[in-house]
Parts: sequence; C-alpha cells; structure tokens
Amino acid sequence: MSVLELKQARSRVSKRDRQELHAYLIRLKHETPEWKKAAARCVAEVKLRHRFNALWMLFARVFLISAWEGISLFILPRPS
Repeated sequence: MSVLELKQARSRVSKRDRQELHAYLIRLKHETPEWKKAAARCVAEVKLRHRFNALWMLFARVFLISAWEGISLFILPRPS
C-alpha cells in the first residue's frame, strides 16, 4: 500500500474510529514485554528516589536537632 492510498483510507475513516484505533494500538504497545520492563524500571527508579529522599530527610532532621541541642554526632578522638 502506498502512502497516497494510506492517506486516502485515513480520510475515509471517521474521527471517532481513528481515536478508537489509536487507543487500541496504544493498548497493544503497553502489553509487550519490552514496555512492561521499561515501566517496571521507571517504577523502581521512583521508589529508590523516594527511599533515598526519606533517608536524607531523616539524617537532616537528626543532624539539625542534635546541632540545636549542642550534641555532637561525630565521635572524635581526644587529643593526648
């Protein structure tokens, strides 16, 4: 089928049918193993980022509270 024939066939299809076909093609794409792996990778990256941010915020909170109360978090050897 040539490009011209594809364009002519597209012009004969209603807008609603084109939208339904587009949605169907997207659903097919999302069912492929490659898509599922990519989606799982993205979700894992987001979860890792949230864990890191939560850990960082906890460290910052402990550090700020200890600094406010004058407590040293770092144990340094005393000079002899």
